[in-house]
Amino acid sequence: MRISRRVTRSNHHSTKLAHGGPPDPELGQGAAAAGPQPLPGLAVAVLPARTAVPAAAARLPGLDGLRAVAVVAVLLYHLGLPHVAGAGFLGVDVFFTISGFIITALLLHEYSRTGRLDFLAFYQRRARRLLPPTFVMVAVVATLSPLLAPQAVQRLGSDIPAAALYVSNWWQIFSEQSYFENFDNPALLQHLWSLSVEEQYYIVWPLCVLAVLRVTGRRWLALVSLAGAVASTAWMAWLYEFHINGGDPSRVYLGTDTHLMGLLLGSALACVFDPWQPAGRRWLVVAPGSTARPWVGALGAAALLGVVA
Repeated sequence: MRISRRVTRSNHHSTKLAHGGPPDPELGQGAAAAGPQPLPGLAVAVLPARTAVPAAAARLPGLDGLRAVAVVAVLLYHLGLPHVAGAGFLGVDVFFTISGFIITALLLHEYSRTGRLDFLAFYQRRARRLLPPTFVMVAVVATLSPLLAPQAVQRLGSDIPAAALYVSNWWQIFSEQSYFENFDNPALLQHLWSLSVEEQYYIVWPLCVLAVLRVTGRRWLALVSLAGAVASTAWMAWLYEFHINGGDPSRVYLGTDTHLMGLLLGSALACVFDPWQPAGRRWLVVAPGSTARPWVGALGAAALLGVVA
């Protein structure tokens, strides 16, 4: 009878984990591993337990290289070089997508190992990573701008508080600053709008991840992310068509609500692709050896080429 109860409890535990629930403390760490669940309608294989993310392997050189390409595209746009405006806008969204992917992948790994998310530790890591360089940059700009860009000092005084609170994007919207204005009257902290969007995402998204994993599971988190990306895109299009009406599009470009699609697409990707798994087991929705596997990368490359073109 004791063995029967143990088996029944173990089966219940596995079902609970498959739907995103926390591990059962009475069954120990060995029972806490469960294969990731597939999206509906896709061929899957039963995968081994997800491996922990070693500190040394947490960085992904390929994504670092892609980040560098995105940054170069943005810099070329701000230098006013011809024929690179589209690449500059694409660079911002590539950066957003990478950020959403990495953050969500790390959150999923933490939840699969511990059955919970340590919000305090997460926010502390974000603060250590973002606050010091931002404050140093703002201090340097405030010190040198009277000498190098005196025409920007007046605006700088009102932009610094928003930069410190990571709400630069909303401050620029409400103060009617145009992101597309002439570069002869520069806003020295204007570029912090994108960092503000990311920081606001970092504050809210872990709470959403935990809520979805507790109630449903990983596959539904992918669907929620995709739905959010579509909603943000549709909201941007609607505002541009019926509210902007041919005017300055800064509101739809700078708003967190209208520019979440890249971050949420990256989040959706993290639900179906694990970069820290061994090669051949990274795509969590395609069975190893499936004929569909080679087409996944080809489809992604074709989509990127289409966007660039």
